[in-house]
Amino acid sequence: ISEINLNSFLLPYYGATTIVTTDLIETIARYFGLDIHITLIGFKYIGETINNIKDNKFLFAAEESYGFLASSNVRDKDAFSSLIVALEVASYCKENSITVRSYLDNIFKQFGYYKHDTINLFFEGYEGLNKMKRIMKKMREEPLEIINEKKVRKIIDYLYDKTDLPKSNIIQFFGENFKITIRPSGTESKIKIYIQVIGRNEQESVIMLDSFKNSFIEQLKSSSPDLFDNN
Repeated sequence: ISEINLNSFLLPYYGATTIVTTDLIETIARYFGLDIHITLIGFKYIGETINNIKDNKFLFAAEESYGFLASSNVRDKDAFSSLIVALEVASYCKENSITVRSYLDNIFKQFGYYKHDTINLFFEGYEGLNKMKRIMKKMREEPLEIINEKKVRKIIDYLYDKTDLPKSNIIQFFGENFKITIRPSGTESKIKIYIQVIGRNEQESVIMLDSFKNSFIEQLKSSSPDLFDNN
């Protein structure tokens, strides 16, 4: 993005990402004036975005499960274009006598130390599906106001709240330097929880991530202990 920006070619390019992908992407893009489109989870939604936007130029797309796309020739995650971008980064670092790790650290120092993790809670059989429904119902009826001793400042329920995205059984909790997303998997009998924190340094972000993971799971289980007897 920065190289295109230096050459005054940035506008009207755009990028795309999903609601559970690191917000670091959007933060960097906004810094350079790049428009970012946020979609639901899955590259199919990113592909739809590329199809629907005709006037602007596609630059890249990324999602949390290591999916990246640097060309609009395809509508799915593409290892080949991703490899080319990775090699360009390595070449840039070599030319400037820095390591790729140092380059990444400089990004964190400027924009924040983002850390993420995904937790899978499995529920077997038909009874498990009912438990998953009850967990999501509980989260809607009694949403968490405090997570890890931090106030929840905003909640988005993508099934019932009005958003620019299609309806989906997803709930997100936002607070100062954290974002937590919970949803049932669309392919397996499990609840998926995505956690993002932003620390002032590497050590702080690692500690924050571990703390929020433990706290959220503990609160989830304590709110519905009968649903987690085997988890």
